[in-house]
Amino acid sequence: MLLKEYKKIEEKMYVEKLKNGLTVKIVPKKHAKKKHVYLCVNYGAKNTDFYINEKRINTPYGTAHFLEHLMFQMENKVDAMEVFSKQGASANAYTCYDNTVYYFSTVSNLEKNLNLLLNLTQSLDCSENDVEEERGIITEEIKMDLDSPEDNLITGIANNLFNETYINNEIAGTIESIKMIDISILKQVFNAFYRPDNMELIIVGNVEKEKVLELINKNQLGKSFSNQNISKVEEKKDYISFPYKEKDSKIMEIVTPKVAIALKIKPDFAKAVDEFIFKKVYRIIFSHYFSATSDNWQEMLDLELVSKDFDFSIYTHDNYNFIIFETSSNKPLDFISYLYNKINGINIEGIDEESFFVYKRVIVGTEIRGLGSIANISSSLAENCFKEIDYFENLEKLEKIDLEIIKSAIKSIDKNTLTNFIIYPKI
Repeated sequence: MLLKEYKKIEEKMYVEKLKNGLTVKIVPKKHAKKKHVYLCVNYGAKNTDFYINEKRINTPYGTAHFLEHLMFQMENKVDAMEVFSKQGASANAYTCYDNTVYYFSTVSNLEKNLNLLLNLTQSLDCSENDVEEERGIITEEIKMDLDSPEDNLITGIANNLFNETYINNEIAGTIESIKMIDISILKQVFNAFYRPDNMELIIVGNVEKEKVLELINKNQLGKSFSNQNISKVEEKKDYISFPYKEKDSKIMEIVTPKVAIALKIKPDFAKAVDEFIFKKVYRIIFSHYFSATSDNWQEMLDLELVSKDFDFSIYTHDNYNFIIFETSSNKPLDFISYLYNKINGINIEGIDEESFFVYKRVIVGTEIRGLGSIANISSSLAENCFKEIDYFENLEKLEKIDLEIIKSAIKSIDKNTLTNFIIYPKI
């Protein structure tokens, strides 16, 4: 078992790759009450096209999310969530563009719950009726999202930024796309991707690494998996220095207008650093201009341009790197004008060394404090799985972010791509 030590942050992680290809990461925490376990599958919503033994396969959008739902269906219609609960564990799962992740936390009964998690994700036990029942559940989820102002805001601004990319597709798919998913497609995808050499198992908590590894090896004995040659078809789009639409809007049953503003980040800086550092650098930059401690924040409040829900988020997916600002505002057009003006004024001289260090200390401090939470550690490790990103190593690298890196990142802010989306109340 490989020991990885991170002396600056006083962390240790043990890594083992089993004979069947399953990667196991264990972070022992002697004084933790709970154990957190994440099983990550290197298959997500964007992976609709792939090759199996040189034959190209195309699947409907929403297949990864559909399969995630079905994985909790056990023999005789037993719901795995209920089994986890009876065994003292809290379990859930999520699908993102890159991965599908299953996880649980527990104080006791680690062995039972770990075996359940591994057995669930390494076998598919469902019928045509199960698929039809799950289709109905997912359809209702999609309908709820279609009625959600928050989801409509993010979807609307993403559709302004890009056209015909996986970013434009809902992870759950559409009502139309999930109608095309049948049991044969789900089994094909399961056999292709739900195999040990395409998985990572993360365990954080008060555990004995040797015993846990022995338990995992015992669970894997006697199991057989597909040995098909699988390769994904990656979406490749040239960077375009303008938005697909400069603005758009819609009307919904809401009280206060909701506004989103977005812009792209040129790919050159994203290629120079990994995703973790990318997000922290732009968090420092935009916090300087728009956090609750900035002059702009107070001015926006004084001018009644924003509500206290104003925030920004940083996204990086392959070649799609962008920032979204969102708020509720009774003066949406004035807010857009104000923010455009401030964003256009961002330049490499706008952040002095003193301000930079203030926001850097906040970012670094937040991350270091996060090491006190095993829930945060385990979810962060899962978030960075399969990305050649070492979460603990990057925490050590945060101190190396300097003002020159910040200036380089500012140069990659593409102001030509500014776009806005408004949801107006129905009159």
